[in-house]
Amino acid sequence: MPYVTLRMLEHSEIPFRLRLRRYMNLVFNHLTWTTLPMLLFFGGALPALIDLDYSLTTEAFWIGWLTAAILTFTLLNTLVLIRVDATMCPKPSDWPWWRRRYAELQLFLYPVVGLALSVIPALEAQTRLMFGAYLEYTVTEKE
Repeated sequence: MPYVTLRMLEHSEIPFRLRLRRYMNLVFNHLTWTTLPMLLFFGGALPALIDLDYSLTTEAFWIGWLTAAILTFTLLNTLVLIRVDATMCPKPSDWPWWRRRYAELQLFLYPVVGLALSVIPALEAQTRLMFGAYLEYTVTEKE
């Protein structure tokens, strides 16, 4: 962890247990923010793709089934979100039907867009930091 983060444990004004709990929450959130969505989307099928013998076992079946069940449950939550949005923020009556469906489609695709535009770049940035491949910017002179 960076030096600034470790300095968080040095504040004597806050009780040590509270400081330690906050520090552990910070570390946990930084690690799980990027890895858990990727494991949920791709991790269920990964062991079966790596080892053909494992893919024929009961455990591989249950891992795939549980992953599909979790993703289906989150999809149902997305449908509830669409319904709540339609109730709380009714669309203008002058919108054509296709524009209303397009607005609902945007909410429905939010998990995929969130994965593509948030989780994958964060995972790439954390991996780059882990290997010490920092981004460097050079200022160029303007004419």
